[in-house]
Amino acid sequence: MKITMYMIKDFLGEAVLAERIHAGYSNGTVESVGVFDPSLDTSSECVYIVECRHICKFRDREYEGSFLFLSGKTSEIPQNLKNDCLLLQEDKAITVLQKLEYLFEKYQKWELELYQAAVSSKGIRCIAMTAANLIENPFFLYTSSMKLIFSCNLTEAAENRFRASRYYEMQEEGTYVSDCFLKKIKEDPERWEAMQESGPRIISDSDLGYRTLSYNISAEGVCRSRLVICEIERSLNCTDFFVLQMLGEFLMPFLEEEDMIVNAHSVSFDRCLRKLLEGGEIGDIQLRSVLEDFGWDSRDRYFCAYIPADPEMAARNLLAPVCFHLEVTCPNSAAILFDDHIVHIMNLTNTDANTESVRRTLARMYREKKLSAGISPEFSGIYGLAERYRQAEAAYVLGRGREKAQGCFLYENYMLQDLLRNFTDSYSLETLCPEQIRVLIEYDRRNHMQYMRLLKIYLQNDRNIAKSIRALGMQRSKFLYQLQRILTVTGLNLDDYNTRLFLQLYFAAEEAQLFGEGL
Repeated sequence: MKITMYMIKDFLGEAVLAERIHAGYSNGTVESVGVFDPSLDTSSECVYIVECRHICKFRDREYEGSFLFLSGKTSEIPQNLKNDCLLLQEDKAITVLQKLEYLFEKYQKWELELYQAAVSSKGIRCIAMTAANLIENPFFLYTSSMKLIFSCNLTEAAENRFRASRYYEMQEEGTYVSDCFLKKIKEDPERWEAMQESGPRIISDSDLGYRTLSYNISAEGVCRSRLVICEIERSLNCTDFFVLQMLGEFLMPFLEEEDMIVNAHSVSFDRCLRKLLEGGEIGDIQLRSVLEDFGWDSRDRYFCAYIPADPEMAARNLLAPVCFHLEVTCPNSAAILFDDHIVHIMNLTNTDANTESVRRTLARMYREKKLSAGISPEFSGIYGLAERYRQAEAAYVLGRGREKAQGCFLYENYMLQDLLRNFTDSYSLETLCPEQIRVLIEYDRRNHMQYMRLLKIYLQNDRNIAKSIRALGMQRSKFLYQLQRILTVTGLNLDDYNTRLFLQLYFAAEEAQLFGEGL
């Protein structure tokens, strides 16, 4: 296991007089320690202990690796040195070597324990417990929706410190934080922002009374869970960054096998949305309470998106994390899994942007995540969610049937096709065909005429004779004669609104079926 120079600095403590480190807190660069010999080549993966008499060698030559300079002055270290280095007050190379050999053995042992815990199949908690002695402070693993998977190092002193916090809540493994606590987190800009970053990141003690270090464990760019260390037993240090990220990266493949609900809202909110989507009834008081905790109102303006499941993402349990990503990157929205796909609901009342602007933002976001979606019209009142959801689904089905490519499909653009689809759900076009149309079709066949075409164009142009003549390229007298023949042959009364409407629907359905538009 490669460790960081910051970890060596933490370990040596007060013996470090100065530092010059370029790599990040979590970027392990060294895996062994040695004593510097200017006559030998050096390795980029080793940290070398440099005796004071050899510091001058660095003025004339560049070396690979990282360095610990003993009993030297800051001024003696070449200013153009690009390597990571520490300046120590210790002057005995053998003493420093022995200390660092112990440090490397400690983390090599941890790496071995991690793999042994993974093969033992005793679960995620067993893997996490291998880091208990390294972290020392209490640490926790949550899902992105704040369900507690496990807690470690919860000593009596730590419990007492937690109870003293004004936000303290008793929580057991396998349960979610309360709606009230989740609301407080979302109201804290620093903490809510940290929940969206990959981290690790330290959050101040302004609200809880103690600092926390968090790391979001992500897959495919979407947060799945969150490791949190609480600064209770000892001060957080640079080593914690490395250990937390190393543990998170090791846990990631095991978390992908877990069936975890992942979102940025409470479980009760999730249940209410599911019930509304199913067309179930929810009491006004219960719904109002749940929506208020999320900052919504049942009378707000909304629209929703239907996002089908990608088979590969579903196989890797990544659909739920996508929900979380959509919520945290799109304010005033909620995303849940429903019938093996995602429903994304936007609250328009709580945003200053107009509907079109929000839709454009969503379209861009979906494209970045390689998602396709059907989007419903805007509607007022969350109680209309079930029907609007079905419209969003229809927009996707009809849009993909016509466009074939990924994209966002607005229901308004497919409203007629959806109406026609429902129009022909119960009966075939053959059954719906009016008897007068059958007569006209037979007349055209026997007399080699195109009266059906003339009738369609006439109705499509709202019975405007001038427009119809231009579309057909006919003389006015010929057009009027043929129109009169149609009325005589069929007996149709085109002055009757219901007759015209039914004929137009039938012709549109016939044309849609001819071009294979999902009917």
